[in-house]
Amino acid sequence: MSGTLLPGEGAEPADNQAWRPAISGRTALAVLAIDPPATGRSSDRTTADRLRRAAETALTTPMRPVIVVIGANPEPAVTRLTGLPVILALNRDWAEGLNSYLRVAVLTALAESNVAALALWRSDQVNVSAEDLARLLGTPDEQQGNVVAASLGDRTDLPAVFSRDYFRELLTLGTRDGLSDWFDARHELLRRVEMPSAFELRREASPTR
Repeated sequence: MSGTLLPGEGAEPADNQAWRPAISGRTALAVLAIDPPATGRSSDRTTADRLRRAAETALTTPMRPVIVVIGANPEPAVTRLTGLPVILALNRDWAEGLNSYLRVAVLTALAESNVAALALWRSDQVNVSAEDLARLLGTPDEQQGNVVAASLGDRTDLPAVFSRDYFRELLTLGTRDGLSDWFDARHELLRRVEMPSAFELRREASPTR
C-alpha cells in the first residue's frame, strides 16, 4: 500500500465553544472518497462535486487537519478541491476497498504533528452534517471509550473518531477484515451516537444551478 500526499494550506480551527472533544488532543478529520470509478464525464463531475461539498462541510468543524483521501480517477477531484485548505492523499490501492483508504488516512494523520485522534467519514455518506460530526466529538463526561461511532439500532459504521491508540490496528486491517467486524469485536470500547444520516447513502438532492 502506498499513499502520495498533495499538501494544501493549513487552516485554523473554528472558534466554537460547542465543540469539546471527547478524546482530548488535536483531532484530524479524513474524508474517504470511496465512490466507484466514474464511467463518464457527467459521473466524474458528480463525484467531484460531492467530494467538494464533503470537504467544505469538514472545514466548518474545528478538526484539523482535514485530509481527503482520493483513489480511482483522481484528476477531477484534485481540480474540484483546488483552493480548499485540505491535505489531499492519493490511495493507489483503491481497488482493495475501504481498508486501503483507512490506511492512507492513518498514515497521513501520523505525518502531522500533535494528532491525538482521527475522525473518518466516507464521501458517500452525503447526508451527514457538521452537526452530526459535532455530536461524535461529544464532551469529556460522555466518553465511555476511545472510539466514538455512528449507529442506527444495532448497526455501527463511520463516521467515527478513533484515538491514536487504535491507529496501528487500523493500519493492519486486511482486505478480508471488515470495519463492522472490528466494531463488533470491540463493542466495550465504543461510544455509539445515534445517527440515521450516516446510513442514508447517496440520496442527496440534485444541486441547484
